[in-house]
Amino acid sequence: MEFLYLLIYRENEARRNDDPEALTAMAGLRKRFLDEHLGSWVGPFTAAVKAGAQSGFYRELAELTDRFVKMEASEDKAA
Repeated sequence: MEFLYLLIYRENEARRNDDPEALTAMAGLRKRFLDEHLGSWVGPFTAAVKAGAQSGFYRELAELTDRFVKMEASEDKAA
């Protein structure tokens, strides 16, 4: 998740600096990271956490994580 944050941060920096090349590069890296890495395992992982968590905090954190990753992935598909 920290790497995803870094990619989003750098994408926003490129947008603020009006740097279309860096913006395209960061957006591509973010999409690739979601498609090839995070998106491939976060769903089953968060489902397992929700199923096994004894604390509501961890169930909700897993749900938030799952929704956030899905939201990021769907934004890439819409763009």
